[in-house]
Amino acid sequence: MQNESLQKTNTQFDGIAKAIDNVKTIVDHLNKSSATMNVKKDQIIAIIENLSAISEENAASTQEASASVEEQTAAMEQIADASESLAKLAQQMQESISIFKY
Repeated sequence: MQNESLQKTNTQFDGIAKAIDNVKTIVDHLNKSSATMNVKKDQIIAIIENLSAISEENAASTQEASASVEEQTAAMEQIADASESLAKLAQQMQESISIFKY
């Protein structure tokens, strides 16, 4: 009976040892997965930071382009005004010259 009890105890301890080994294997796997997830997280953060920098550059470029368009529009309006003034001056000169014609 003592032998049987000792054998059962040994069997139970063997089962506990196997369960501990299984838990250790699972924990090791989880640790590796966690390390991989941390690496991927860092990569994603770097990508997001790069995208943010690109977005900021694009916004700045868009603002610069918009400012350039506004400057060109203002310059074109000045040219149009100057052309209109020149046309009026030409008309006035034409009228002034017409006095001297026969």
